[in-house]
Amino acid sequence: MFKKKPQIKTLSPLRSSDRRRTADRIIAEYKLEPKQADDDTPEAKTAATEARTALRNSLLPDSALSAKFTTTSGPNLTQVNGTVYIGSHESGEQRVLWFSIDDTIYPTCYTLWHCPGIVPLLHTPAVVVQKIQGGADLMTPGLYGPPFPAGATKGAVVAVADLDNPSVPIAVGVCGIDVSALKTTAGAKGHAVKSIHWSGDELWDWSTSGKSGVAAPKSLDGWLAGGMTDPSLEDEHDQDHEDIDGGVSLENSTSNRGLSSKEDLAEVVDMPEEEMSTMGRKPLTTIFISTNTGQTLIWLSTKHSVMVCIITIPLSQTSRSTA
Repeated sequence: MFKKKPQIKTLSPLRSSDRRRTADRIIAEYKLEPKQADDDTPEAKTAATEARTALRNSLLPDSALSAKFTTTSGPNLTQVNGTVYIGSHESGEQRVLWFSIDDTIYPTCYTLWHCPGIVPLLHTPAVVVQKIQGGADLMTPGLYGPPFPAGATKGAVVAVADLDNPSVPIAVGVCGIDVSALKTTAGAKGHAVKSIHWSGDELWDWSTSGKSGVAAPKSLDGWLAGGMTDPSLEDEHDQDHEDIDGGVSLENSTSNRGLSSKEDLAEVVDMPEEEMSTMGRKPLTTIFISTNTGQTLIWLSTKHSVMVCIITIPLSQTSRSTA
Protein backbone atom coordinates (compact mmCIF):
# COMPACT_ATOMS: atom_id res chain seq x y z
CA MET A 1 0.00 0.00 0.00
CA PHE A 2 2.87 2.37 0.72
CA LYS A 3 5.23 1.41 -2.10
CA LYS A 4 4.81 5.03 -3.25
CA LYS A 5 5.02 8.08 -1.03
CA PRO A 6 1.69 8.91 0.61
CA GLN A 7 0.48 12.47 0.36
CA ILE A 8 0.49 13.57 4.00
CA LYS A 9 -1.30 16.85 4.60
CA THR A 10 -0.59 19.48 7.25
CA LEU A 11 0.29 18.07 10.65
CA SER A 12 -1.70 19.20 13.66
CA PRO A 13 -1.05 18.55 17.37
CA LEU A 14 -3.48 16.12 18.94
CA ARG A 15 -5.46 17.67 21.74
CA SER A 16 -5.14 15.81 25.04
CA SER A 17 -8.72 14.62 24.84
CA ASP A 18 -8.26 13.40 21.25
CA ARG A 19 -5.05 11.60 22.17
CA ARG A 20 -6.73 9.83 25.09
CA ARG A 21 -9.71 8.92 22.93
CA THR A 22 -7.46 7.54 20.17
CA ALA A 23 -5.32 5.61 22.65
CA ASP A 24 -8.44 4.17 24.28
CA ARG A 25 -9.68 3.14 20.83
CA ILE A 26 -6.41 1.28 20.25
CA ILE A 27 -6.62 -0.37 23.67
CA ALA A 28 -10.16 -1.53 22.95
CA GLU A 29 -9.54 -2.73 19.36
CA TYR A 30 -6.43 -4.70 20.31
CA LYS A 31 -7.75 -5.91 23.68
CA LEU A 32 -4.90 -4.36 25.65
CA GLU A 33 -6.87 -3.50 28.78
CA PRO A 34 -4.61 -3.54 31.89
CA LYS A 35 -5.48 -6.18 34.42
CA GLN A 36 -8.03 -4.89 36.89
CA ALA A 37 -7.43 -5.12 40.61
CA ASP A 38 -9.72 -7.38 42.62
CA ASP A 39 -10.50 -4.72 45.23
CA ASP A 40 -12.00 -1.24 45.00
CA THR A 41 -9.72 0.52 47.46
CA PRO A 42 -8.51 4.02 46.61
CA GLU A 43 -4.99 2.68 46.23
CA ALA A 44 -6.11 0.04 43.71
CA LYS A 45 -8.08 2.59 41.72
CA THR A 46 -5.07 4.92 41.64
CA ALA A 47 -2.83 2.10 40.48
CA ALA A 48 -5.30 1.16 37.72
CA THR A 49 -5.49 4.78 36.54
CA GLU A 50 -1.70 5.05 36.48
CA ALA A 51 -1.40 1.78 34.56
CA ARG A 52 -3.87 2.94 31.93
CA THR A 53 -2.11 6.31 31.59
CA ALA A 54 1.23 4.58 31.14
CA LEU A 55 -0.27 2.29 28.49
CA ARG A 56 -1.76 5.25 26.64
CA ASN A 57 1.59 7.03 26.64
CA SER A 58 3.36 3.91 25.41
CA LEU A 59 0.97 3.48 22.51
CA LEU A 60 0.58 7.15 21.61
CA PRO A 61 3.08 9.47 23.35
CA ASP A 62 2.48 13.02 24.50
CA SER A 63 2.91 15.69 21.83
CA ALA A 64 1.58 13.34 19.16
CA LEU A 65 0.54 14.82 15.84
CA SER A 66 -2.02 13.75 13.28
CA ALA A 67 -2.72 14.43 9.62
CA LYS A 68 -4.91 13.21 6.81
CA PHE A 69 -3.23 11.27 4.02
CA THR A 70 -3.99 9.80 0.62
CA THR A 71 -2.25 6.96 -1.17
CA THR A 72 -3.03 4.29 -3.75
CA SER A 73 -3.46 0.55 -3.40
CA GLY A 74 -3.53 -2.45 -5.72
CA PRO A 75 -2.88 -2.87 -9.44
CA ASN A 76 -5.70 -0.46 -10.25
CA LEU A 77 -4.15 2.24 -8.03
CA THR A 78 -7.33 2.63 -6.01
CA GLN A 79 -7.22 5.80 -3.93
CA VAL A 80 -7.09 5.25 -0.18
CA ASN A 81 -7.71 7.96 2.43
CA GLY A 82 -6.83 7.83 6.08
CA THR A 83 -5.15 9.45 9.07
CA VAL A 84 -1.57 9.10 10.32
CA TYR A 85 -0.58 9.51 13.97
CA ILE A 86 2.97 10.70 14.48
CA GLY A 87 5.08 10.77 17.62
CA SER A 88 8.39 9.78 19.16
CA HIS A 89 9.40 7.31 21.85
CA GLU A 90 12.10 8.06 24.40
CA SER A 91 13.21 11.32 22.78
CA GLY A 92 13.65 9.61 19.44
CA GLU A 93 12.83 11.03 16.05
CA GLN A 94 9.19 11.60 15.17
CA ARG A 95 7.82 8.78 13.03
CA VAL A 96 4.46 7.46 11.92
CA LEU A 97 3.33 5.25 14.81
CA TRP A 98 -0.24 4.43 13.72
CA PHE A 99 -2.41 4.93 10.67
CA SER A 100 -6.14 4.49 10.30
CA ILE A 101 -8.06 3.49 7.18
CA ASP A 102 -11.83 3.21 7.26
CA ASP A 103 -12.68 1.74 10.67
CA THR A 104 -9.33 0.11 11.46
CA ILE A 105 -6.24 1.62 13.06
CA TYR A 106 -2.95 -0.14 12.28
CA PRO A 107 0.41 -0.05 14.09
CA THR A 108 3.56 0.66 12.12
CA CYS A 109 6.81 -1.23 12.60
CA TYR A 110 8.02 1.52 14.94
CA THR A 111 5.13 0.83 17.30
CA LEU A 112 5.66 -2.94 17.09
CA TRP A 113 9.33 -2.50 17.98
CA HIS A 114 8.36 -0.42 21.03
CA CYS A 115 5.25 -2.32 22.17
CA PRO A 116 5.88 -6.08 21.91
CA GLY A 117 3.00 -8.52 21.86
CA ILE A 118 0.20 -6.13 20.90
CA VAL A 119 -0.75 -8.24 17.84
CA PRO A 120 -0.27 -11.92 16.92
CA LEU A 121 3.12 -12.66 15.34
CA LEU A 122 3.49 -15.03 12.37
CA HIS A 123 6.72 -16.34 10.86
CA THR A 124 8.00 -17.14 7.39
CA PRO A 125 11.43 -17.79 5.83
CA ALA A 126 13.64 -14.77 5.15
CA VAL A 127 13.42 -15.22 1.38
CA VAL A 128 9.64 -14.80 1.60
CA VAL A 129 10.03 -11.71 3.78
CA GLN A 130 12.09 -10.10 1.03
CA LYS A 131 9.09 -10.42 -1.29
CA ILE A 132 6.69 -9.14 1.37
CA GLN A 133 8.90 -6.07 1.64
CA GLY A 134 8.29 -5.59 -2.06
CA GLY A 135 4.53 -5.54 -1.55
CA ALA A 136 3.65 -9.23 -1.95
CA ASP A 137 1.05 -10.92 0.23
CA LEU A 138 1.99 -13.87 2.42
CA MET A 139 0.49 -17.05 0.97
CA THR A 140 -0.67 -19.87 3.21
CA PRO A 141 2.07 -22.34 2.14
CA GLY A 142 4.67 -19.76 3.22
CA LEU A 143 3.58 -19.82 6.87
CA TYR A 144 5.90 -21.44 9.40
CA GLY A 145 3.87 -23.67 11.68
CA PRO A 146 1.58 -24.87 13.17
CA PRO A 147 0.99 -24.05 15.94
CA PHE A 148 -0.17 -20.51 15.21
CA PRO A 149 -1.22 -17.70 17.58
CA ALA A 150 -4.80 -17.94 18.79
CA GLY A 151 -5.45 -14.35 17.80
CA ALA A 152 -4.55 -14.85 14.13
CA THR A 153 -8.16 -15.18 13.01
CA LYS A 154 -9.70 -14.00 9.74
CA GLY A 155 -9.70 -10.21 9.60
CA ALA A 156 -7.24 -9.82 12.48
CA VAL A 157 -4.28 -7.45 12.24
CA VAL A 158 -1.04 -9.43 12.57
CA ALA A 159 2.71 -8.91 12.38
CA VAL A 160 5.17 -10.97 10.35
CA ALA A 161 8.80 -11.80 11.18
CA ASP A 162 11.37 -13.93 9.42
CA LEU A 163 12.90 -17.08 10.85
CA ASP A 164 16.37 -15.55 11.01
CA ASN A 165 15.14 -12.75 13.33
CA PRO A 166 11.99 -14.25 14.84
CA SER A 167 11.53 -11.65 17.58
CA VAL A 168 11.53 -8.64 15.24
CA PRO A 169 8.31 -7.89 13.28
CA ILE A 170 9.01 -6.34 9.88
CA ALA A 171 5.54 -6.27 8.34
CA VAL A 172 1.92 -5.60 9.24
CA GLY A 173 -1.02 -7.23 7.52
CA VAL A 174 -4.54 -8.59 7.82
CA CYS A 175 -5.36 -12.30 7.95
CA GLY A 176 -7.30 -13.42 4.90
CA ILE A 177 -8.13 -16.74 6.55
CA ASP A 178 -8.35 -18.15 10.07
CA VAL A 179 -4.65 -18.93 10.43
CA SER A 180 -5.08 -19.96 14.06
CA ALA A 181 -7.25 -22.93 13.01
CA LEU A 182 -4.74 -24.41 10.57
CA LYS A 183 -3.52 -27.85 11.58
CA THR A 184 -1.08 -27.99 8.67
CA THR A 185 -0.07 -25.85 5.70
CA ALA A 186 0.58 -28.85 3.48
CA GLY A 187 -1.61 -28.61 0.40
CA ALA A 188 -3.06 -25.27 1.54
CA LYS A 189 -3.63 -22.46 -0.93
CA GLY A 190 -4.61 -18.82 -0.93
CA HIS A 191 -3.64 -15.58 0.75
CA ALA A 192 -2.91 -16.00 4.44
CA VAL A 193 -1.98 -12.37 5.11
CA LYS A 194 -2.68 -9.30 3.00
CA SER A 195 0.32 -6.98 3.33
CA ILE A 196 -0.52 -3.46 4.51
CA HIS A 197 2.80 -1.97 5.68
CA TRP A 198 6.40 -3.14 6.06
CA SER A 199 9.85 -2.03 7.12
CA GLY A 200 11.27 -0.42 3.99
CA ASP A 201 8.09 1.10 2.57
CA GLU A 202 7.42 4.83 2.21
CA LEU A 203 5.49 5.08 5.48
CA TRP A 204 8.45 3.58 7.35
CA ASP A 205 10.74 6.00 5.53
CA TRP A 206 8.73 9.13 6.36
CA SER A 207 9.83 11.51 9.11
CA THR A 208 9.28 15.14 10.03
CA SER A 209 13.02 15.79 9.49
CA GLY A 210 13.20 14.08 6.13
CA LYS A 211 15.68 11.47 7.37
CA SER A 212 15.47 7.90 6.07
CA GLY A 213 13.74 5.15 8.01
CA VAL A 214 15.36 3.48 10.99
CA ALA A 215 16.69 -0.05 10.48
CA ALA A 216 15.01 -2.89 12.34
CA PRO A 217 16.69 -3.98 15.58
CA LYS A 218 18.56 -7.27 15.68
CA SER A 219 16.32 -8.71 18.37
CA LEU A 220 13.56 -7.65 20.77
CA ASP A 221 12.34 -8.89 24.12
CA GLY A 222 8.69 -9.70 24.61
CA TRP A 223 7.60 -11.00 21.22
CA LEU A 224 8.45 -14.62 21.96
CA ALA A 225 7.18 -14.55 25.53
CA GLY A 226 4.23 -16.44 26.94
CA GLY A 227 5.41 -19.91 26.04
CA MET A 228 5.98 -19.21 22.35
CA THR A 229 8.81 -21.23 20.84
CA ASP A 230 11.62 -19.44 19.04
CA PRO A 231 11.20 -20.81 15.48
CA SER A 232 14.89 -20.24 14.77
CA LEU A 233 15.72 -23.01 17.26
CA GLU A 234 15.69 -26.47 15.74
CA ASP A 235 14.71 -29.69 17.42
CA GLU A 236 17.50 -31.36 19.32
CA HIS A 237 16.91 -34.73 17.65
CA ASP A 238 17.50 -33.15 14.23
CA GLN A 239 20.90 -31.69 15.05
CA ASP A 240 22.78 -34.63 13.55
CA HIS A 241 21.42 -33.88 10.07
CA GLU A 242 23.32 -31.50 7.85
CA ASP A 243 21.58 -28.56 6.19
CA ILE A 244 21.52 -28.22 2.43
CA ASP A 245 22.66 -24.72 1.52
CA GLY A 246 19.99 -22.38 0.22
CA GLY A 247 20.16 -20.49 -3.04
CA VAL A 248 20.89 -23.59 -5.16
CA SER A 249 19.32 -23.73 -8.61
CA LEU A 250 17.13 -26.77 -9.12
CA GLU A 251 17.74 -26.86 -12.83
CA ASN A 252 20.78 -29.11 -12.45
CA SER A 253 19.76 -30.85 -9.26
CA THR A 254 18.36 -34.35 -8.85
CA SER A 255 16.14 -32.91 -6.10
CA ASN A 256 14.00 -31.26 -8.78
CA ARG A 257 12.88 -34.52 -10.41
CA GLY A 258 9.49 -34.34 -8.67
CA LEU A 259 8.78 -30.90 -10.16
CA SER A 260 9.61 -31.69 -13.77
CA SER A 261 6.17 -31.06 -15.23
CA LYS A 262 3.45 -28.43 -15.02
CA GLU A 263 1.10 -30.96 -13.42
CA ASP A 264 3.65 -31.87 -10.71
CA LEU A 265 4.30 -28.21 -9.97
CA ALA A 266 0.59 -27.47 -9.59
CA GLU A 267 0.44 -29.89 -6.66
CA VAL A 268 2.77 -27.76 -4.51
CA VAL A 269 2.42 -24.22 -5.85
CA ASP A 270 -0.70 -22.07 -5.97
CA MET A 271 -0.19 -20.65 -9.45
CA PRO A 272 -2.80 -19.26 -11.85
CA GLU A 273 -3.45 -21.50 -14.84
CA GLU A 274 -2.45 -18.78 -17.30
CA GLU A 275 0.86 -18.34 -15.46
CA MET A 276 1.41 -22.10 -15.49
CA SER A 277 0.72 -22.32 -19.22
CA THR A 278 3.27 -19.63 -20.08
CA MET A 279 6.07 -20.79 -17.81
CA GLY A 280 8.01 -22.17 -20.73
CA ARG A 281 8.15 -18.72 -22.30
CA LYS A 282 9.42 -16.90 -19.19
CA PRO A 283 12.79 -17.12 -17.44
CA LEU A 284 12.15 -19.15 -14.30
CA THR A 285 14.27 -18.92 -11.18
CA THR A 286 13.87 -21.86 -8.81
CA ILE A 287 15.48 -21.96 -5.38
CA PHE A 288 15.50 -25.01 -3.13
CA ILE A 289 16.11 -24.41 0.57
CA SER A 290 16.07 -27.27 3.04
CA THR A 291 16.18 -27.18 6.83
CA ASN A 292 17.19 -30.00 9.11
CA THR A 293 13.64 -30.19 10.46
CA GLY A 294 12.46 -31.67 7.18
CA GLN A 295 10.66 -28.54 5.97
CA THR A 296 11.62 -27.55 2.45
CA LEU A 297 10.99 -24.18 0.85
CA ILE A 298 10.37 -24.07 -2.88
CA TRP A 299 10.67 -20.53 -4.26
CA LEU A 300 9.81 -20.01 -7.91
CA SER A 301 9.83 -16.62 -9.56
CA THR A 302 9.41 -15.18 -12.99
CA LYS A 303 9.92 -11.57 -13.92
CA HIS A 304 6.45 -10.58 -12.78
CA SER A 305 5.41 -13.03 -10.10
CA VAL A 306 6.64 -15.12 -7.19
CA MET A 307 5.28 -18.41 -5.92
CA VAL A 308 6.37 -19.86 -2.58
CA CYS A 309 5.48 -23.05 -0.80
CA ILE A 310 6.77 -25.10 2.10
CA ILE A 311 6.64 -28.87 1.85
CA THR A 312 7.82 -31.56 4.21
CA ILE A 313 10.15 -34.23 2.88
CA PRO A 314 11.36 -37.05 5.15
CA LEU A 315 15.02 -36.46 5.83
CA SER A 316 15.92 -40.01 4.83
CA GLN A 317 14.21 -39.49 1.48
CA THR A 318 16.01 -36.18 0.94
CA SER A 319 19.32 -37.85 1.69
CA ARG A 320 18.64 -40.60 -0.86
CA SER A 321 17.58 -38.17 -3.59
CA THR A 322 20.68 -36.02 -3.19
CA ALA A 323 23.15 -38.87 -2.77
